[in-house]
Amino acid sequence: MRDLNRCAALLLGALSALAAASPARADESPPIPDCDAPDGASTVERQYQTMTMQPFERGVLKVGPVKDLGVFPAAKEDNPYATKEMFIKATRFCEAVVTLPDGTADPTYWRIQLTFNVRNWLTPSTYCSLKHDVWGNQCAAYRPPGAAPAR
Repeated sequence: MRDLNRCAALLLGALSALAAASPARADESPPIPDCDAPDGASTVERQYQTMTMQPFERGVLKVGPVKDLGVFPAAKEDNPYATKEMFIKATRFCEAVVTLPDGTADPTYWRIQLTFNVRNWLTPSTYCSLKHDVWGNQCAAYRPPGAAPAR
């Protein structure tokens, strides 16, 4: 009987560990990080510094103040190939002014997307600055739906 109890305890422990290690569920999403969360503005600053090509542009003096422009359900164009295992659920839109060492102010927008990818929830962020807007559309994809044109 003692061995049976021991086996049952070991089995319960193993099942608990297995349940804890199970993949995330698509219907149980975590909250989207805030715009000023440690990964938010610092990631934008790092990406911005990588993107600046000219030696005189290197460096960022300051990022801020950071504004949260809201959380919106994912747009259809963000999910063209969505499946029940891979999809974008929502997007948080953020804004800040990046001040360069020469004093130039560059309005910068970024989005944090709550993405489910087969087994895990991810929150990748990408950004667009007006100074380096490669699409020439005032960073429209990085601003909330219906937002006024960038300043």
